[in-house]
Amino acid sequence: MKQQLHPNVNYIRTALSWDSEGKPDCDLDLSAFLLNSDSKVRGDDDLIYYNTEVALFADQAFIHGGDSRRGSAGDGIDETILAVLDKIDEDICRVAFCVTVVSAAEKQCFSSANHAVFTASIVEDPFEKEGTELCRVDLIQDHADCIGAVVFDLCRTPDGWAYDVRNESVPGGLAELCEQFGMTVAVSKTNN
Repeated sequence: MKQQLHPNVNYIRTALSWDSEGKPDCDLDLSAFLLNSDSKVRGDDDLIYYNTEVALFADQAFIHGGDSRRGSAGDGIDETILAVLDKIDEDICRVAFCVTVVSAAEKQCFSSANHAVFTASIVEDPFEKEGTELCRVDLIQDHADCIGAVVFDLCRTPDGWAYDVRNESVPGGLAELCEQFGMTVAVSKTNN
């Protein structure tokens, strides 16, 4: 159920943490799809992920904090995306935050990692590490055998921005998410 954010809220920090201690390395990724009124992206630039170019902060509506390929032991934050609400293009109606298992080709899923947790928080400034937590999703508990999940949405409303904890499993991972949100996925073919 959508919850309206106070009009003074301008920064939402989403974060992903996990580790592979005692297990084979497992690579998880945090991403965001910027969606129009039809719940589709406008183009390839509407996918925010670890490879998204980060320009000067003043020009960005979304900033990805970088890629971690193994996570870190303990409660450390491994990947983040900061959303700057007043800089989001007016034709973006929804921002879907997703987590996927990149190493799924090795038959890994969320239960292949330890302590895989997604959080979303209101922060007062872009450099604040902790804020007022809006949601916490335990990816192993809720999506153990999956390789993808839509976990959290920001939704534009007539009164500003609202949020919704989605927590929906996506068995096909990033490829399925891209297709669902209107991106063309190139499929590589091997010669037999």
